[in-house]
This record gives sequence, structure tokens and C-alpha cells, in this order.
Amino acid sequence: MTGGGGLGTGNTGPGMTVLRDTFAGIAGRDGGGFLLDLALRNSGAGLGVFLGILIGLGVRRMSGRPDGQLVAGSILLTALAAGLLALAAMMLFSLLWSGGA
Repeated sequence: MTGGGGLGTGNTGPGMTVLRDTFAGIAGRDGGGFLLDLALRNSGAGLGVFLGILIGLGVRRMSGRPDGQLVAGSILLTALAAGLLALAAMMLFSLLWSGGA
């Protein structure tokens, strides 16, 4: 794959190549693997949800409003759990509707 498209285009830029090589080295694989490629292509959704919830709950706490239901009473853990759930959902949707391509 060549070119510099975005995360959902199937093309990889230099940044994605560095990430893929780094994670492939950690996983002990030469090619990176199917699930790793799928996770990298869908990571934008998880990161966006994580940052959005982190900022939103942080502002809510600073304004003095109650936090409501948080994972273990932590804004960071709640944002992380929501981000991972969004990543898993996007990976599943990508597999179901585009065949993982």
C-alpha cells in the first residue's frame, strides 16, 4: 500500500508505517498481522471518543457538577473504557460491512 490517505482509506502514510512496524516488532511478527492492521485503521474512533469523554468529564468535574457513574470513580478509566469500546465496535463494523478491507 502506498500513498498518504487517511485512516479509513486503506492507504498508509509514513506515520502509519512507523506505528505498524513498531507494533509488529512488539507482537513478534514481520507483517503486523490482520488484527493489528484492522486496529490501526480504526484507531481514530477510539482515540476521538477517549479524548472527547476525557475533556467533557474533566470540564464537568471542574464546574462542580456531580460525575455520575464512573468506572472505579475515575474519569481516566471511564474515558479509556469508552475509547476501547468504540475501537472494538469500529473494528467489528469494519469487518462486517467492508470485509476487513
